[in-house]
Amino acid sequence: MVFIVANLATVVASHATRSSGASPSLRLLSVAAILYGSLVLAAVHFYRQDGSLQFRHAYGLVFRWSDLAWGFVVSIVARIAATVVILPLLLLAPDAVGTNIPSGDELEGVWVLVALSVAAVVLAPIVEELYFRGFVQRSLETRWSIAVAIAMASVLFGLAHVGFQPGVGSIGIALSTGTAGAVFGIAAWYTRRLGVSMAAHAMFNAVAVAAVLASR
Repeated sequence: MVFIVANLATVVASHATRSSGASPSLRLLSVAAILYGSLVLAAVHFYRQDGSLQFRHAYGLVFRWSDLAWGFVVSIVARIAATVVILPLLLLAPDAVGTNIPSGDELEGVWVLVALSVAAVVLAPIVEELYFRGFVQRSLETRWSIAVAIAMASVLFGLAHVGFQPGVGSIGIALSTGTAGAVFGIAAWYTRRLGVSMAAHAMFNAVAVAAVLASR
């Protein structure tokens, strides 16, 4: 329920700020604030319901230095998989392949760049992995098979990013993001920890941020 409300709110906020003529940076920050704020509230809610003193182990919030190396490998696999999935769209319907990150020319000021970098490379990997792989995927594993749990969590993960760019371009965003999420989900399931998926997620996003900075 929290996810549905959060995702609808991001779409509404994106349309509202776009219609009002707000800058792309403001649209991105407003949508991110709603989405991540909702996910954090959901995390706190689930934590209180769980009542476990072993929160880190219950949800796999454990990190090892080796996760950086494995995360690098997983991020490459995720990037390849996401590219393969949207390749048919790029060839047949390029308009359906959008992006949820503004171009370098649309970002104004050094603080906006700093905020974008921190949100994409630090905040998103922690919050989104804890929510989608730690809470959602693990909860679904108790009811269905691991394949179904990963698939459903990945679909929700992809849809969560649709609000950043409403319209036909969101199709490519949902497909590529959801595919990357499936790779992260497999890593989280195999290791039974979130360290690898968080590292991979951070490196995956870092490539996109680097591309934005290079385009300035």
